[in-house]
Amino acid sequence: MVWMKGHLSTLGSPVVLCHNDLLCKNIIHNSKEGHVRFIDYEYSSYNYQAFDIGNHFNEFAGMAELDYGLYPSREMQMDWLEEYLQAYKLFTKKTEEVSQRELETLYVQVNKFALASHFFWGFWALIQAKYSSIDFDFLGYVFLLVVTCESVCVMTTSNLWWMLCKLGAIICQPGTNSSTENGVARPVTITNFAG
Repeated sequence: MVWMKGHLSTLGSPVVLCHNDLLCKNIIHNSKEGHVRFIDYEYSSYNYQAFDIGNHFNEFAGMAELDYGLYPSREMQMDWLEEYLQAYKLFTKKTEEVSQRELETLYVQVNKFALASHFFWGFWALIQAKYSSIDFDFLGYVFLLVVTCESVCVMTTSNLWWMLCKLGAIICQPGTNSSTENGVARPVTITNFAG
């Protein structure tokens, strides 16, 4: 967390009001009336702009059955980011011109903050594993997030994995939640993950 805070805070992403859970099901497009509405604001707060966008791109992969083949390609991201920056600049600076440098900068910020999104939702899943009554393998989800992080970023994910496992062992004590059966902790397996 300290490493991430130190690194990501130097990227220059502005702090804005973020939704923080922009999966496609939380974006309602009414083509008849020509408008878009956002729903499910329970996680909204101020956050880095790039976190919200990186999290949105992560959400393309799904949750119950993660498929990072659905993660937006660089080309799709660049198109999306250019549209976003044009709208953002229009509302904040009264111009729509977007330079290639601004686009590249946001692209790098977004993809670095996408890893922070995995970290955030990993801790969220650990907490859910202890307290949620939803029948879902939250610990299996944490495992998949860490595997994803390891496949895209070599940094210190072995330490992250160790820390999440330790925290998971502390949070998910036998007999405390849906991650246990008859007081015995269930093993975390991918086959259990279908939810």
